[in-house]
Amino acid sequence: MTVLKLAGRTVAMIVGILGAVVALVVTIINFGVKNIEAGSLGNAHTPTGLGMTLLAFIGALIALPFPTVSAILMLIAGIVMVLVAGWLGVIPLIILALAALFAFLDRPSRRAARA
Repeated sequence: MTVLKLAGRTVAMIVGILGAVVALVVTIINFGVKNIEAGSLGNAHTPTGLGMTLLAFIGALIALPFPTVSAILMLIAGIVMVLVAGWLGVIPLIILALAALFAFLDRPSRRAARA
């Protein structure tokens, strides 16, 4: 693993953790807003938002050893956050998509893996 590969994956990990934190904040804000609108009846999307936060965090942590799997997990978490939180979910989607791009671009090529 070259120094540049390690640097790209490390950037993907840091940006992914930031995206997971933003996803958690968006989930909490979404819960508060929907809870007020529904008259304290709760929000069924909150467990899904927390699950996607956890998925994004796991995806960010495995960016160093498994960059392709990491990119897929972070991208899935970002897309589902849009479905969970609506327009507010676009913010974590952008951050997690950027982290997924960093992780995906630094994956080992098949030719280098065979050698």
